[in-house]
Amino acid sequence: MSQTLNQRTKRYHWMDALRGLAVFFVIFAHGIVTIDAKFEGLWPFLQFLGDSFKPFRMPILMLLSGLLVVGSIAKGGKRYFTGKAHHILYPYIVWTVVMFALSIAREILLGKESWDFFDTLLLNPAAHLWFIYNIMVYYAIAFLTVRYRPWLGIAFALVFYAITLLFTENYLLQRLGFYCVFFMTGALAGAQLPKAVAFLEQVNKWVATALFIAGYAYCAFYIEESKELEQFGIGFMIAFFAIIPGFSKLMMAVSKTRISPALEWVGRDSLPIYVLHFPLMYALPVLLSRVYHGDPNLLFFVYIVSILAVCMLVAYLARKTLFFSLFFNSKGWSKVFNRRKTKTSEAMS
Repeated sequence: MSQTLNQRTKRYHWMDALRGLAVFFVIFAHGIVTIDAKFEGLWPFLQFLGDSFKPFRMPILMLLSGLLVVGSIAKGGKRYFTGKAHHILYPYIVWTVVMFALSIAREILLGKESWDFFDTLLLNPAAHLWFIYNIMVYYAIAFLTVRYRPWLGIAFALVFYAITLLFTENYLLQRLGFYCVFFMTGALAGAQLPKAVAFLEQVNKWVATALFIAGYAYCAFYIEESKELEQFGIGFMIAFFAIIPGFSKLMMAVSKTRISPALEWVGRDSLPIYVLHFPLMYALPVLLSRVYHGDPNLLFFVYIVSILAVCMLVAYLARKTLFFSLFFNSKGWSKVFNRRKTKTSEAMS
């Protein structure tokens, strides 16, 4: 059992790089949206590029998030839920508060309507935090299904997706059902990860390339024409799964190059980078629109690089300092309380 677990939890560097690339896609797309909202003249090609990767970036993050579920469940229910509370629920609450505070500031300064805090926290997550919200739900479902048989997770996901696709037009439910399939696919693959990786390695490179081109072309040409709910349709799901072999082989090759360590680093520290980037993008364009009146395309590239640099710096500081770690992980609070106890004891002695 321990040998199987060790094989399952083996670190594949190309997967870290893939996660890092997906996070970059997210930042790139949000950068386009936020700059375009305040500045005119952004190159249409940039908007096309951001849109064409929309069906890929979040499915990649969902699938990779599911890969380690089986190993986490094997540690026991208490450690499983305690770990998720420390690393997922806690930052979700913290950054919901941050986003709510920004919405209040936006209401005061710009006259825009702010959000309802409890609705945002419990039902309708703020902006990018829907990803964290969804994976919390998926982790709970996985514990009730995957812990017994890994295939039960994907079976549940497919039934849930079919129900949301056929019987509701609620955006939040359809999104929850759509991405559940990717998360549970990751959980199923993670149960036999070495075999799943070996299968991807054995896929013929020309077949993988053809599937990648077909999947990407479908999304690139239909994303603008499709309505929002149609982007959760079967066509886009099939297109994503079609690109997996080619994308995987590409990242396996990238992992042997000099750019891989940077992507891997972003992938390993993806949570701080992900939760921080949007609050910065939510506020910064408003300020920039008042002081910058030049070329929006030049601004866009400086903006993206700057946001990414700030997020990476904060992620680094979160690993090195107690103060910054408290924004992303609740475990640091035990150190804070222990220090206070020590100071109180010293003062009384």
